[in-house]
Amino acid sequence: MTQQPLHRLVRQLLLAKTEDLDTRALAAYLDGWSSALSLLRRTEVCLPGASSEVERAVHAMLDEIAQAQAAVLDD
Repeated sequence: MTQQPLHRLVRQLLLAKTEDLDTRALAAYLDGWSSALSLLRRTEVCLPGASSEVERAVHAMLDEIAQAQAAVLDD
């Protein structure tokens, strides 16, 4: 199966960057990853005054990242 570029990027950021981390460092990395995605979902904070089209695009992108994350972690 050919991986989409986003899946490759998420795999690299989630798995390749964490393979040598101990348990505490891994937990901190994953917490930071989740926090960053949660913050980006708050478009009113990150992009105040953004148009509804931009907000929808950001949310669509974050939904795609979440889907890629689930696929990567399921592998």
